Amino acid sequence: MSGQAILVAGGYGVVGRRIAADLAPDYPGRVIVAGRNPERATATAAAIGHGVRGRALDVTVPSSIAAALDDVAVVVSCIDQPRRGLLHAAIERGLRYTDITPHLTELGRGAAYEHLDAAASASGARVLLGAGLVPGISNVMVRAVADTLGGADTIETSLLLTAGDVSGPASLDYFLQELTMPFAVYVDGADRPARAFSGPRVVEFPRRSDRGARTCSPSRTKCCIRGRCAPARYSRGWRWTLRG
Repeated sequence: MSGQAILVAGGYGVVGRRIAADLAPDYPGRVIVAGRNPERATATAAAIGHGVRGRALDVTVPSSIAAALDDVAVVVSCIDQPRRGLLHAAIERGLRYTDITPHLTELGRGAAYEHLDAAASASGARVLLGAGLVPGISNVMVRAVADTLGGADTIETSLLLTAGDVSGPASLDYFLQELTMPFAVYVDGADRPARAFSGPRVVEFPRRSDRGARTCSPSRTKCCIRGRCAPARYSRGWRWTLRG
């Protein structure tokens, strides 16, 4: 790893643009806004300022990924990757990589993560997957509270979002997909099939009216989640594990 640039994949989207704008003042001249439309990337970079640059990146084309990673040290992915080409390329080059995107379950479980960990260890890469709201920040909060209390018998997490929350078209598209997407929850040592928006219950949020909460896919970052969770840390990231 010889470069110093910070590449924000999907950097002209709703979330990517905010991340790039937050990073730019602290890392002038190092932030790169990347996406399939180089004109949009360049325009967004110019609007942000602080020496931000635009760059073409198509995560479905290996040669485009290779070109985009030139002089890059850190990758922040805000886009969905059908085959995780950007992730694997970053690991191969020993880069720092994080993403906020869903579909963690599509990476597999157990041995799949061990394979990624072994590859990252060999190249010196540092990888943090699923660093959005859920999974991600919520898991870290749960772990911190449990460690402070000396452990916990059960953990229930609920997320309240509003119609005024800002999200891009990709978030809405994935939300609609998840309405019918089956997934597995981990209960008492075994996987059990589940579906989104099942298991309704009432959750009381401070200074808010009672809202219903329903089980949702563990890879989802933009919906109400209900479930007992046990976040499990592997050497370079966090994995979302539901227990009921």
